[in-house]
Amino acid sequence: MLAGKSAIVTGGSRGIGRAIALRLAREGAQVMIAARDKVALAAAADEIGKVGGRVKTLAADLREPEAPGTLVHAALEAFGAIDIVVNNAGATRRGEFLELSDADWSDGFALKFFGAVRLVRAAWPHLKQRRGAVLNIIGTGGRTPGPLFTIGGSVNGACLSFTKALADIGIRDGVQVNAINPGYIRTDRLRAWLQAAAAGDPAELALLHAEAGADEIVLLDITATSEGRKTLVDTVRRAAKHLFIPFTVGGGIRSLQDAGSIFDAGADKITINSAALANPALIEEIASRFGSQAVIVAIDAKRGEADAPEAEVFVAGGRKPTGRKTLEWAREAERRGAGEILLTSMDRDGTKLGFDCELTAAVAETVSIPVIASGGAGNATHFVEVFQHGKADAALAASIFHFGTHAVAELKQTLLQAGIPMRWPC
Repeated sequence: MLAGKSAIVTGGSRGIGRAIALRLAREGAQVMIAARDKVALAAAADEIGKVGGRVKTLAADLREPEAPGTLVHAALEAFGAIDIVVNNAGATRRGEFLELSDADWSDGFALKFFGAVRLVRAAWPHLKQRRGAVLNIIGTGGRTPGPLFTIGGSVNGACLSFTKALADIGIRDGVQVNAINPGYIRTDRLRAWLQAAAAGDPAELALLHAEAGADEIVLLDITATSEGRKTLVDTVRRAAKHLFIPFTVGGGIRSLQDAGSIFDAGADKITINSAALANPALIEEIASRFGSQAVIVAIDAKRGEADAPEAEVFVAGGRKPTGRKTLEWAREAERRGAGEILLTSMDRDGTKLGFDCELTAAVAETVSIPVIASGGAGNATHFVEVFQHGKADAALAASIFHFGTHAVAELKQTLLQAGIPMRWPC
């Protein structure tokens, strides 16, 4: 699957890192592993060599400022290219859970320990050139991971997530980036991520999810707004060329012209969030030109322990409050021409504790347009609950599909058995 691909794996001499390095080699990749323990490195290289893998090693302490650059240089000298970086580093120190502040995340330092950020930055130009992939394995000291550790993070907070029977693809400069807690990784569940790395391109990855049974593809250029740039139109065009299911695109759409470019590239719908809050008339402009069915307004809501009607709209990944109530904003979005609401509970996002059914139901009862529930899915039962009790018209999840813990087809079978209509067979 990964023949011709070149990978760097940090912490690759033992444990999860070693298992991933071995799997990459078995799939055909040439692997550079780095760690401090020379003896363990030699043993790992010997094991990988026995399965016919091409492996190079570098004994280095990646916490040293110059080490990440040295590792990237060594990989380029050995292989000529870098397609994959696996950061088997963590946000733990001596097994203790380490809290990270919003500033750590907004500045792109969620993985500042063990040189993880420096490594990604050093490798980034080469990953961008090859449309590569990054996997950051973030430890949480054995604690239950919170949203920060499961919704991702790396350079500028970029992350890759796949979702639902809506498959949600995050991209930055064409490079796929994902963060995951090691408790969610099993070596037999890496195939989906390896397929993503093999595809090397979000457009190809979109097709992978469509073929797996997704009902709709949602491609989000998740850092377009924060970086002040427009959506990667070329990626949209290449994805649309091969998709035969509804295709939604979001991120960086700030004007009617931006929306028009995305529709011209082949998208069926667009999502707008921050831009709609800053200029609500934008909803009317796009709906008037392209139809309400093509406009989804995304709402990131947070309520803490308060009742659902008190939920507030947030922006900037759930960090910045807007002062607007969620139900009020949903009503206005509908009145201005939105065809659907994509509601994300920031309280539940990444927790795998289930959707916020109370909040979802409150929004669904407030508007007459479809509501897509997002944030908190951890198993098939959560989907049943949000359809039956949350009154959602669709539901979106993240890593439970990306990492193969649940298959779209299996989820649909469960939903069918619960009496919820599904497109079947996939």
